[in-house]
Amino acid sequence: MDITAGSRSMRFLGIYGTAQTSDQQQGYRAYIDIKGRTAGSQVYIVPIKIGAPYQDSVSTIVGLDYVKSYWLEGDRLWLQYTGVNDLKRWKFAEIAVFEVTAASAYSGEYGIVLQDATNYLEISDANSAGCCVWAGQVTISGSWSAPADIPMRDNCVIFANWSNPNVALGYNNSSKTISCYGLNGASASVTARIAIFSSGFFPTPPEYGFAIWNAQGQCTFSSDYPPLLIAGTVSLASRQNVWVSTPVSRPLVPVSSAGVVKGASVGNGYSSTFYCGIRMNGNQICGGPTYKTGMNTESSYTFPDGISPIAYPILDADNYFTF
Repeated sequence: MDITAGSRSMRFLGIYGTAQTSDQQQGYRAYIDIKGRTAGSQVYIVPIKIGAPYQDSVSTIVGLDYVKSYWLEGDRLWLQYTGVNDLKRWKFAEIAVFEVTAASAYSGEYGIVLQDATNYLEISDANSAGCCVWAGQVTISGSWSAPADIPMRDNCVIFANWSNPNVALGYNNSSKTISCYGLNGASASVTARIAIFSSGFFPTPPEYGFAIWNAQGQCTFSSDYPPLLIAGTVSLASRQNVWVSTPVSRPLVPVSSAGVVKGASVGNGYSSTFYCGIRMNGNQICGGPTYKTGMNTESSYTFPDGISPIAYPILDADNYFTF
């Protein structure tokens, strides 16, 4: 891969849940204070659980509640919810947050320069030396978990590339497990390219290749651990099965839960509801059902799918895979 253009270091900032709410007069919203953010960095969000079904105390109808917008004010991330009657439901959101450091200006007339890249000479914190710690092709038959021996597994963000319009990938962050589902939530199988990124350690210098050390003698860049190269961002459509294009021919997207969607009829006038994962076909992605939420809604009740417009960071699989 080309490490001389656009190379960025990623830093895992933690997993957060919405713990506080603002006044109702300005709508249903909650905020998260992001800790440890680097000034000038770009913050990216990977939803772990961003929507859920709900039933209020006065209605028999089950609705879908989800984060419908978000914005950053300094280090405070605001999440705007759909309106609900049960205020306790405002606490359901769970997201992973990571940042990508800005490019640094270089001066001098001699030496090697990584254009438009992180200044790896200035990194002194292992949490800022994030990179790709594992990449490979796997067959997900039902489910697949990240290897137990990858560095800083608890901090990892998993990206995947596959091409099958009839399957959706879901994610369990606690076990770092990807699960594969068919068109209506049935267990399925797919072959996918997986790239796992993490931070919190200094990489090992390669036996052969290219490495950078800081002034303290710590390796901050190793060609054995490819950097994060973001090709762009894409938001899913608000409804399932609506395809959107990504900026590359073989996109790597973070596996996640994008909200909640309505499923097929289960009889007696009710339909199932599912947590929403991602489908991929070529360079296009859309939302699709993964596993059941455990609550059904009346089939006659028409409501939009609860898919959140989170801007997903997109990587180019060609930078990490030759096959």
